[in-house]
Amino acid sequence: VGTLEATTNAGGIFVLESSGLIIGGNAVQTTAGNAAIEITLTAGDLTLNDDITAHGSGTVTLAVLGADASLITGDGDDDIASTSGAISITADRLALVGGTIASSGALTLQPNAAAETIGIGDGATGDFNLTATEIGLLTNGFSSITIGKANSGAVDINAITFNDPVTIQGAAMTVTALEAGTNNITLTSTSTIDEDADNTTADITTSGTLSLTAQGAIGATGGSGPLDLTVGTLEATTNAGGIFLLESSGLIIGGNAVQ
Repeated sequence: VGTLEATTNAGGIFVLESSGLIIGGNAVQTTAGNAAIEITLTAGDLTLNDDITAHGSGTVTLAVLGADASLITGDGDDDIASTSGAISITADRLALVGGTIASSGALTLQPNAAAETIGIGDGATGDFNLTATEIGLLTNGFSSITIGKANSGAVDINAITFNDPVTIQGAAMTVTALEAGTNNITLTSTSTIDEDADNTTADITTSGTLSLTAQGAIGATGGSGPLDLTVGTLEATTNAGGIFLLESSGLIIGGNAVQ
């Protein structure tokens, strides 16, 4: 179909679309029964001209599976929301112009294709790219935010602040000025985790726990090579290359240790 509007008060909404789809009219919503919403596109873009809203703990799962296909929002009427259910958005490209994404449950944002590069923050490089303005559309209150997946490509993180616990997954990671207030930060890489430039400016800041897992070096030895931290508690693991960190204040080694 071209445009979809759908409402139910029980059972949920489950749609499989074979081409591009516009959400319009009276939106897509479940109004009772903690009913879920699942919309899957096998080709084409998913464009929101109105809201997608699940009742209560109902989950929202949006899967845009076409190569290089996008999930697109346009204005303030384009919210994606659940009261407390998990929200999962899978698409090779995101274009979040307006509207908010909100829940007290978990949020997952990930590309569909394997090896898709990820950029987070203004000026960051990646095909699956989220600017600071787009990150600002994620309403404070998620139990966790996960960006990327285990088989994603390189990740570039540049000057971005999260208001909820955040996990970022992918291959080789470069990070500059990633902040999360009192919330935990987890970086999981199938390669290395390093700063973008060898200096002593804080690359990662949180008074919570920073968890680093890599299959290559974390930071670099010598001079200004170490990853620069201002964090409360640290746990870090790699199976190759070593761990090289510079902390600007007191530090607790906790969780799964440093190894």
